[in-house]
Amino acid sequence: MSRVVCGGAAPARDASDEVQNVCDQVKPRVEQILGASLTQYRALKYRPQTVAGINYFVKVDTGNGNFLHLRIYKNLKGEVELSGLQEGKTELEEIEYFERHLNFD
Repeated sequence: MSRVVCGGAAPARDASDEVQNVCDQVKPRVEQILGASLTQYRALKYRPQTVAGINYFVKVDTGNGNFLHLRIYKNLKGEVELSGLQEGKTELEEIEYFERHLNFD
């Protein structure tokens, strides 16, 4: 099993049911940003980053060869928020760390 360093993103691994659940919680916000309803929305791979909570960097298959990379923050209370989204990704493209760029003020 990979060792997770606080503050560093761990290597990519297969998405679990827990990661899919986290992704499902932010799906309405993803659809709002994209302006489209997603009939396919399946987490494939993810990289966790331990902070004061967890950042999940997740590759999501949205069908027809389209993939998203999501940055999802889960705080210590278990509350989840979408904090970043990258479109135009490929199935083979590595999940990389990216800065938070969505605000909810």
